[in-house]
Amino acid sequence: GSLLAAWRRHLDRHASMSVHKYEMAKAVKALCWPGEFRILWKALDKDKSGLVSYQELDMQGAEVLAEFKLFIAAEFGTAEDAFHAMDRAKNNSGRLSERDFIEECQRHGFTASRALFRGLDFHPKGSI
Repeated sequence: GSLLAAWRRHLDRHASMSVHKYEMAKAVKALCWPGEFRILWKALDKDKSGLVSYQELDMQGAEVLAEFKLFIAAEFGTAEDAFHAMDRAKNNSGRLSERDFIEECQRHGFTASRALFRGLDFHPKGSI
C-alpha cells in the first residue's frame, strides 16, 4: 500500500489535498477504526487549522508530489496531456503500467519512484 493512495482513496475524495474534521470522522467511521477520534484528530491537525493537509501527514510524500506536479506543468502543461503523451509513446492503450510510467518520466527528465506510481494508482490496478 501507499500512504498517498490511502489518502486519495479514503480521505481526500475531492482531491483538495486537505480534509476537514467532519470528512476525517466520516472516513474513520467507514474504515471501522477502533481508536478515539478526538485523539487522532488532535495528533493530525498539528497547526489547529481545522483541516489536515496531506503535507501535515506526509511531508516527504507531499514534496515528491509537488515536484511531480511542477514537472508535469513544465513538460506537458496538464496531467491529462502528460498521460496522453506518455501513453502514446508506449502502446496507446489508455493505461500506463508502473514500468512504463517510470520509464516515460525518466525519458522526460523526472526520476519517478514506485511509491509515486502507487500513490497515483489509488485503486490498485497496477496501471494508471
